[in-house]
Amino acid sequence: MLITGKVVSTHRGDPMEFVTFEDETGVVEATFFPDAYRRFCARLDYGRPYLLSGKADEQFGATTLTVDEVQNL
Repeated sequence: MLITGKVVSTHRGDPMEFVTFEDETGVVEATFFPDAYRRFCARLDYGRPYLLSGKADEQFGATTLTVDEVQNL
């Protein structure tokens, strides 16, 4: 489920978003770079479940995902 999100701008002024998702296994921070932001962020709603795919990375015990695809569940 989508918990929270924060829209920021790249150095070129393009919008992107950092979004926090949570499920029964924990929390993941997802990054929607400008292309993914344009493709998916307008259809995301708080509290709804999604299937995300992309590149996962774990550092210092925190998992982050660079989003490539989003599917509604």
